[in-house]
Amino acid sequence: MPFMKNGRRNYAAELAWEHKHKKNRVKDRAQRNAARSAVKKKVGAAAIKGKDVGHKKAVSKGGSNGLSNLFI
Repeated sequence: MPFMKNGRRNYAAELAWEHKHKKNRVKDRAQRNAARSAVKKKVGAAAIKGKDVGHKKAVSKGGSNGLSNLFI
């Protein structure tokens, strides 16, 4: 991996590279984090601990980030 030194991953360098070269990836991650936060607020942190939160219809295919389009 280009961001590894001595077997350790350099997250700061990787994130800086993403912000400069892969703006869509940053936007997608922000939407996933917002979706997880919305579900966490609705059902509580304990209910989603260790589980994935996803979109029924992908945002890239026209789905929304609303609660009706999210699942645990």
